[in-house]
Amino acid sequence: MGAGQRQRGGGERGSGEHDGFMRARLLGCELRRRRQDLGLTISALAAKAHLSPSFVSEIEQGKKLPSLASLDRIAAALGITRNSLIPPPGAGLDAPDLPARVRRARERMGMAQDELAEGAGLSAGMISQIEAGATRPSLETVERLARALCVTPCHLLVEGPDPETLLANLTPDVRRLLLEPEVQAMLQAVAGIDGKGFRAVMEMIQKEFRRGGAPG
Repeated sequence: MGAGQRQRGGGERGSGEHDGFMRARLLGCELRRRRQDLGLTISALAAKAHLSPSFVSEIEQGKKLPSLASLDRIAAALGITRNSLIPPPGAGLDAPDLPARVRRARERMGMAQDELAEGAGLSAGMISQIEAGATRPSLETVERLARALCVTPCHLLVEGPDPETLLANLTPDVRRLLLEPEVQAMLQAVAGIDGKGFRAVMEMIQKEFRRGGAPG
């Protein structure tokens, strides 16, 4: 059984639940990409669609699947059809910046193409084709790459979240913590480490979350 199969297998989601999760992820990434292409903030899109900014933010994060009525409002606000936001899960993703984003994320982690291939359960040839822009990977493939690179699928598909989205996602407790000198000193220290060191930090954090909760 390959690495990618083990990561998918874990027994955390049934196939139906996993498919729903995949659709929510894909919809969220596509919605963010379309919004950013139009230069709209989350608040501006929400106002045009007559929805709350927090609801639109949760859709972009893949946390919620909107009703067809809400989806129609969002599509109309973007000047597209509903179906444009929901391509089939197995379809190749139209993400022009994906090859460069995968390569940069791999290099930041200090990984060679064959190391990424092993971690993602893919062939080295597939990694080479993706980074060269010679193939369009499916969302499932992007999710495998994202797990191996310790990033989210949306990080590989679209521009990073704007400051409005980042702030909206922080809990009040996290906002207070970020103001503490010890936390700021830790962030400065992390910013100065190399790719392998950062990868070790990310793996440690992921292990803590898998054990049932955030550190502290």
